[in-house]
Amino acid sequence: MHIIANCNSLLEILSIVERTVPVRSTIPVINGILIEAEKDELFFSSTNLDIGVRSSNKDAQIDGQGSTVLPVKFVDILRQLPSPMVEITVDQETYRTEIKSGKARFFLYGMNSQEFPSFTPGEEWKKWTMISLSSDEFKNIFKKVIFAVSSDESKPPFRGILMEKDEQNLLTCLASDTYRLACLQQQVSIEERGATFRLLVPGKSLHELLRIIDKGEERINGYFKDHEIIFTYREFTFYMRLLEDRYPNLINVFPVNYQTRITVGKELLEQTIGRALLLAQGYNHMISLQIEDNVLKVKAGSEMGRMDEELELIKKEGDDLEEILINARYFLDPLRVIGRESIVIDFNGFLGPCIFNCGSEGDVSRYRYLVLPIKVDKKDH
Repeated sequence: MHIIANCNSLLEILSIVERTVPVRSTIPVINGILIEAEKDELFFSSTNLDIGVRSSNKDAQIDGQGSTVLPVKFVDILRQLPSPMVEITVDQETYRTEIKSGKARFFLYGMNSQEFPSFTPGEEWKKWTMISLSSDEFKNIFKKVIFAVSSDESKPPFRGILMEKDEQNLLTCLASDTYRLACLQQQVSIEERGATFRLLVPGKSLHELLRIIDKGEERINGYFKDHEIIFTYREFTFYMRLLEDRYPNLINVFPVNYQTRITVGKELLEQTIGRALLLAQGYNHMISLQIEDNVLKVKAGSEMGRMDEELELIKKEGDDLEEILINARYFLDPLRVIGRESIVIDFNGFLGPCIFNCGSEGDVSRYRYLVLPIKVDKKDH
């Protein structure tokens, strides 16, 4: 197998493919990148067994078919080559690979590609149920919930995002780590085969996909069946295993009523909480919030020092709020993804949940976020 290609063209693909190579695995073959030459097309693949990616390059000159798995160091070598063109020759008996560019010459020892995990073939998954969103829609939907996914190995269902669509094309996405809950409901014009669906998509894998996708109108197609979902974007195909759907019914957790409701400038609140986070106490980044008349009082303190700040509200409805203790990071996360000038927040007393509201039932898009207060003995605080 002999290949002549432009280094930059290969690196545009490989800079993404290398992201799913595990840092360290007991399975040697997945610590590398699979290279396959078929007719006039070059394919690159990698996987960490949670997410896999495959991409192609049609610009290379290819003589002979073949494949091998090269160490991920291959990508670093390409970045350092002295010439814009690279020549790659693979011995299909020993998998010894020669890489030449200008006067530089490298040899890498590849592995048998037969040991590399196989992906579901395209002629099969292209017949599955399919959804299609623009990259803008995809990013705007999932960035509002993905930060609430749990990283706790002992809570498998909460390590995913529940993605559900009804017959009216209302898409609901839920994520929770049991201390907070993010919910986006959006009316979407989805191109799909299949009227309704309910999927539990792994948050870690989806996070990797969000890092790769650019804003724009390019389509992201998702094909799913049984325990697998496959996304296509540009020349890339991403393979993910769906989580077992044991997700509880959380959509009705949001309270209908409130004791205190405030409307506040989003940017000013984000800046204030960001300052409080600097001196927030303990592993749970505890700060206190209090509402008197038309003022939100924010306080933080630790062994390093203390801060307090008052923020004037746009509007207040209901009772004043006695001091409530909250995780500053959890309170700040939704503020970073909400694109509105002002935000409505409901409080339900010292121990009741705090609710962020953007939009109402009937709107094209409705976003809600619930965070539970930190429970401590008030005598000790």
